[in-house]
Amino acid sequence: MKKTIFFLCYVLGLLIGAMLLIFNYQAMDKDPAVLRYVMMAAGIIFIIPGVIQLISSIVPKKDVNGNIMPRKWYATVVGVLSLIWGIYILLFPLGYANTLSITLGVSVALAGLAQAIWIIRTSESTFKRFIIPVVTIAVGILVCILFSNVDSYKDMQLSAIVSGIMIAIWAVNGFYSLRPKEVVAAEKKAGIEAKKAEKEQRKTAEKEAKAEAKAEAEAEKQAEAHEETKAENESESAAGSQDKDKNVHEDNTAEEDSSSEIAKTEEK
Repeated sequence: MKKTIFFLCYVLGLLIGAMLLIFNYQAMDKDPAVLRYVMMAAGIIFIIPGVIQLISSIVPKKDVNGNIMPRKWYATVVGVLSLIWGIYILLFPLGYANTLSITLGVSVALAGLAQAIWIIRTSESTFKRFIIPVVTIAVGILVCILFSNVDSYKDMQLSAIVSGIMIAIWAVNGFYSLRPKEVVAAEKKAGIEAKKAEKEQRKTAEKEAKAEAKAEAEAEKQAEAHEETKAENESESAAGSQDKDKNVHEDNTAEEDSSSEIAKTEEK
Protein backbone atom coordinates (compact mmCIF):
# COMPACT_ATOMS: atom_id res chain seq x y z
CA MET A 1 0.00 0.00 0.00
CA LYS A 2 2.75 2.42 1.01
CA LYS A 3 4.75 1.68 -2.14
CA THR A 4 1.65 2.24 -4.27
CA ILE A 5 1.15 5.69 -2.74
CA PHE A 6 4.79 6.59 -3.30
CA PHE A 7 4.57 5.29 -6.86
CA LEU A 8 1.67 7.66 -7.53
CA CYS A 9 3.65 10.50 -5.93
CA TYR A 10 6.55 9.82 -8.29
CA VAL A 11 4.18 9.73 -11.27
CA LEU A 12 2.87 13.12 -10.17
CA GLY A 13 6.46 14.32 -9.70
CA LEU A 14 7.30 13.30 -13.26
CA LEU A 15 4.32 15.26 -14.53
CA ILE A 16 5.31 18.28 -12.42
CA GLY A 17 8.82 18.21 -13.86
CA ALA A 18 7.43 18.10 -17.39
CA MET A 19 5.00 20.95 -16.68
CA LEU A 20 7.76 23.13 -15.24
CA LEU A 21 9.80 22.61 -18.39
CA ILE A 22 6.86 23.34 -20.68
CA PHE A 23 5.48 26.39 -18.86
CA ASN A 24 8.74 27.87 -17.53
CA TYR A 25 7.96 31.13 -19.36
CA GLN A 26 5.14 31.80 -16.86
CA ALA A 27 7.65 32.18 -14.01
CA MET A 28 7.49 36.00 -14.14
CA ASP A 29 3.78 36.35 -14.86
CA LYS A 30 1.71 38.05 -12.19
CA ASP A 31 -0.80 35.23 -12.22
CA PRO A 32 0.76 32.10 -13.77
CA ALA A 33 -2.28 29.84 -13.64
CA VAL A 34 -0.53 26.66 -14.79
CA LEU A 35 2.48 27.03 -12.49
CA ARG A 36 0.15 27.78 -9.59
CA TYR A 37 -1.58 24.43 -9.93
CA VAL A 38 1.71 22.70 -10.62
CA MET A 39 3.10 23.95 -7.32
CA MET A 40 -0.08 22.97 -5.51
CA ALA A 41 0.38 19.45 -6.87
CA ALA A 42 3.93 19.56 -5.52
CA GLY A 43 2.49 20.47 -2.12
CA ILE A 44 0.35 17.34 -2.25
CA ILE A 45 3.48 15.27 -2.97
CA PHE A 46 5.05 16.59 0.23
CA ILE A 47 1.90 16.25 2.37
CA ILE A 48 1.14 12.60 1.57
CA PRO A 49 4.59 11.17 2.55
CA GLY A 50 4.64 13.47 5.59
CA VAL A 51 1.32 12.11 6.84
CA ILE A 52 2.41 8.53 6.16
CA GLN A 53 5.64 9.06 8.07
CA LEU A 54 3.81 10.61 11.06
CA ILE A 55 1.38 7.70 11.20
CA SER A 56 4.29 5.24 11.02
CA SER A 57 5.99 7.09 13.89
CA ILE A 58 2.88 7.00 16.08
CA VAL A 59 1.82 3.40 15.40
CA PRO A 60 4.34 1.00 17.00
CA LYS A 61 5.94 -1.56 14.73
CA LYS A 62 6.74 -5.02 16.10
CA ASP A 63 9.19 -7.65 14.92
CA VAL A 64 8.50 -11.38 14.56
CA ASN A 65 9.03 -11.87 18.30
CA GLY A 66 6.51 -9.21 19.25
CA ASN A 67 9.12 -6.67 20.38
CA ILE A 68 8.50 -3.02 19.55
CA MET A 69 11.04 -1.79 17.01
CA PRO A 70 12.49 1.71 17.56
CA ARG A 71 11.75 4.38 14.97
CA LYS A 72 14.45 6.40 13.24
CA TRP A 73 14.26 9.96 14.54
CA TYR A 74 15.58 11.50 11.33
CA ALA A 75 12.81 9.85 9.31
CA THR A 76 10.21 11.40 11.62
CA VAL A 77 11.87 14.82 11.33
CA VAL A 78 11.85 14.65 7.54
CA GLY A 79 8.21 13.56 7.60
CA VAL A 80 7.24 16.57 9.74
CA LEU A 81 9.21 18.92 7.49
CA SER A 82 7.55 17.46 4.40
CA LEU A 83 4.10 17.94 5.92
CA ILE A 84 4.80 21.54 6.95
CA TRP A 85 6.33 22.41 3.59
CA GLY A 86 3.47 20.82 1.69
CA ILE A 87 0.93 22.87 3.63
CA TYR A 88 3.01 26.01 3.00
CA ILE A 89 3.05 25.36 -0.76
CA LEU A 90 -0.71 24.83 -0.80
CA LEU A 91 -1.16 28.19 0.95
CA PHE A 92 1.50 30.01 -1.11
CA PRO A 93 1.92 28.10 -4.41
CA LEU A 94 4.18 30.75 -5.93
CA GLY A 95 6.07 31.47 -2.74
CA TYR A 96 5.66 34.27 -0.26
CA ALA A 97 5.95 37.63 -2.09
CA ASN A 98 6.42 35.77 -5.42
CA THR A 99 9.68 34.09 -4.42
CA LEU A 100 9.02 31.16 -6.76
CA SER A 101 12.69 30.28 -7.28
CA ILE A 102 13.30 29.90 -3.55
CA THR A 103 10.14 27.82 -3.19
CA LEU A 104 11.29 25.57 -6.04
CA GLY A 105 14.81 25.28 -4.61
CA VAL A 106 13.62 24.30 -1.13
CA SER A 107 11.13 21.85 -2.64
CA VAL A 108 13.82 20.14 -4.73
CA ALA A 109 16.27 19.95 -1.80
CA LEU A 110 13.64 18.56 0.57
CA ALA A 111 12.52 16.02 -2.04
CA GLY A 112 16.11 14.78 -2.37
CA LEU A 113 16.44 14.50 1.40
CA ALA A 114 13.18 12.56 1.71
CA GLN A 115 14.26 10.17 -1.04
CA ALA A 116 17.58 9.54 0.69
CA ILE A 117 15.74 8.65 3.91
CA TRP A 118 13.44 6.31 1.97
CA ILE A 119 16.43 4.53 0.41
CA ILE A 120 18.08 4.11 3.82
CA ARG A 121 14.94 2.56 5.29
CA THR A 122 13.74 0.32 2.49
CA SER A 123 16.66 -0.86 0.35
CA GLU A 124 20.33 -1.65 0.20
CA SER A 125 22.27 1.47 1.16
CA THR A 126 25.08 1.62 -1.38
CA PHE A 127 26.98 4.66 -2.57
CA LYS A 128 25.43 4.55 -6.04
CA ARG A 129 21.90 4.69 -4.63
CA PHE A 130 22.58 8.06 -2.99
CA ILE A 131 24.04 9.84 -6.01
CA ILE A 132 20.70 11.17 -7.32
CA PRO A 133 19.34 12.25 -3.88
CA VAL A 134 22.58 14.07 -3.03
CA VAL A 135 22.66 15.78 -6.44
CA THR A 136 19.00 16.74 -5.98
CA ILE A 137 19.75 18.36 -2.61
CA ALA A 138 22.73 20.24 -4.08
CA VAL A 139 20.72 21.47 -7.07
CA GLY A 140 17.92 22.69 -4.78
CA ILE A 141 20.40 24.68 -2.70
CA LEU A 142 22.00 26.16 -5.83
CA VAL A 143 18.60 27.19 -7.19
CA CYS A 144 17.92 29.08 -3.94
CA ILE A 145 21.30 30.81 -4.10
CA LEU A 146 21.88 31.46 -7.81
CA PHE A 147 18.35 32.23 -9.01
CA SER A 148 17.00 34.23 -6.08
CA ASN A 149 16.62 37.52 -7.96
CA VAL A 150 12.82 37.89 -8.18
CA ASP A 151 13.15 40.85 -10.55
CA SER A 152 15.11 38.88 -13.12
CA TYR A 153 13.01 37.07 -15.72
CA LYS A 154 16.02 34.97 -16.70
CA ASP A 155 16.63 33.81 -13.10
CA MET A 156 13.00 32.87 -12.55
CA GLN A 157 12.82 31.03 -15.86
CA LEU A 158 16.08 29.16 -15.23
CA SER A 159 14.90 28.18 -11.75
CA ALA A 160 11.79 26.59 -13.30
CA ILE A 161 13.83 24.79 -15.99
CA VAL A 162 16.52 23.45 -13.64
CA SER A 163 13.95 22.42 -11.03
CA GLY A 164 11.82 20.69 -13.67
CA ILE A 165 14.77 18.65 -14.94
CA MET A 166 15.84 17.70 -11.43
CA ILE A 167 12.34 16.74 -10.29
CA ALA A 168 11.94 14.51 -13.36
CA ILE A 169 15.26 12.76 -12.62
CA TRP A 170 14.23 12.48 -8.94
CA ALA A 171 10.97 10.80 -9.97
CA VAL A 172 12.71 8.29 -12.26
CA ASN A 173 15.15 7.41 -9.48
CA GLY A 174 12.16 7.05 -7.16
CA PHE A 175 10.64 4.41 -9.44
CA TYR A 176 13.94 2.54 -9.29
CA SER A 177 14.01 2.71 -5.47
CA LEU A 178 10.52 1.16 -5.24
CA ARG A 179 11.64 -2.17 -6.65
CA PRO A 180 10.60 -5.21 -4.59
CA LYS A 181 13.07 -6.49 -2.02
CA GLU A 182 13.23 -9.80 -3.86
CA VAL A 183 14.46 -8.03 -6.99
CA VAL A 184 17.00 -6.03 -5.00
CA ALA A 185 18.23 -9.22 -3.29
CA ALA A 186 18.44 -11.05 -6.62
CA GLU A 187 20.42 -8.19 -8.18
CA LYS A 188 22.72 -8.11 -5.16
CA LYS A 189 23.25 -11.88 -5.40
CA ALA A 190 23.89 -11.63 -9.14
CA GLY A 191 26.39 -8.84 -8.53
CA ILE A 192 28.21 -10.89 -5.89
CA GLU A 193 28.31 -13.92 -8.18
CA ALA A 194 29.56 -11.78 -11.06
CA LYS A 195 32.34 -10.37 -8.89
CA LYS A 196 33.20 -13.88 -7.69
CA ALA A 197 33.31 -15.20 -11.26
CA GLU A 198 35.46 -12.24 -12.31
CA LYS A 199 37.80 -12.95 -9.41
CA GLU A 200 38.04 -16.61 -10.40
CA GLN A 201 38.74 -15.65 -14.01
CA ARG A 202 41.44 -13.27 -12.83
CA LYS A 203 43.02 -16.01 -10.72
CA THR A 204 42.86 -18.47 -13.62
CA ALA A 205 44.43 -15.91 -15.96
CA GLU A 206 47.20 -15.24 -13.44
CA LYS A 207 47.87 -18.99 -13.08
CA GLU A 208 47.98 -19.42 -16.86
CA ALA A 209 50.31 -16.43 -17.17
CA LYS A 210 52.60 -17.88 -14.49
CA ALA A 211 52.54 -21.29 -16.20
CA GLU A 212 53.40 -19.69 -19.55
CA ALA A 213 56.19 -17.67 -17.98
CA LYS A 214 57.55 -20.82 -16.32
CA ALA A 215 57.34 -22.76 -19.59
CA GLU A 216 59.15 -19.95 -21.42
CA ALA A 217 61.84 -19.90 -18.72
CA GLU A 218 62.27 -23.68 -19.01
CA ALA A 219 62.45 -23.42 -22.80
CA GLU A 220 65.09 -20.69 -22.56
CA LYS A 221 67.03 -22.75 -20.03
CA GLN A 222 66.94 -25.81 -22.29
CA ALA A 223 67.97 -23.69 -25.26
CA GLU A 224 70.91 -22.30 -23.30
CA ALA A 225 71.91 -25.81 -22.19
CA HIS A 226 71.67 -27.01 -25.81
CA GLU A 227 73.84 -24.12 -26.98
CA GLU A 228 76.40 -24.85 -24.27
CA THR A 229 76.46 -28.56 -25.19
CA LYS A 230 76.83 -27.68 -28.86
CA ALA A 231 79.67 -25.27 -28.08
CA GLU A 232 81.43 -27.93 -25.97
CA ASN A 233 81.04 -30.52 -28.75
CA GLU A 234 82.42 -28.08 -31.31
CA SER A 235 85.32 -27.28 -29.00
CA GLU A 236 86.07 -30.95 -28.45
CA SER A 237 85.80 -31.59 -32.18
CA ALA A 238 88.20 -28.74 -32.92
CA ALA A 239 90.64 -30.01 -30.28
CA GLY A 240 90.44 -33.53 -31.74
CA SER A 241 91.14 -32.19 -35.22
CA GLN A 242 94.18 -30.29 -33.94
CA ASP A 243 95.51 -33.43 -32.21
CA LYS A 244 94.99 -35.46 -35.36
CA ASP A 245 96.79 -32.88 -37.49
CA LYS A 246 99.63 -32.85 -34.96
CA ASN A 247 99.95 -36.63 -35.04
CA VAL A 248 99.97 -36.64 -38.84
CA HIS A 249 102.64 -33.98 -38.83
CA GLU A 250 104.72 -35.95 -36.37
CA ASP A 251 104.36 -39.12 -38.48
CA ASN A 252 105.44 -37.24 -41.59
CA THR A 253 108.43 -35.80 -39.78
CA ALA A 254 109.41 -39.26 -38.53
CA GLU A 255 109.13 -40.68 -42.03
CA GLU A 256 111.29 -37.89 -43.42
CA ASP A 257 113.91 -38.49 -40.72
CA SER A 258 113.85 -42.22 -41.46
CA SER A 259 114.25 -41.61 -45.18
CA SER A 260 117.13 -39.29 -44.50
CA GLU A 261 118.88 -41.85 -42.35
CA ILE A 262 118.44 -44.52 -45.02
CA ALA A 263 119.84 -42.22 -47.64
CA LYS A 264 122.88 -41.43 -45.55
CA THR A 265 123.47 -45.15 -44.91
CA GLU A 266 123.36 -45.96 -48.64
CA GLU A 267 125.82 -43.18 -49.41
CA LYS A 268 128.29 -44.67 -46.93
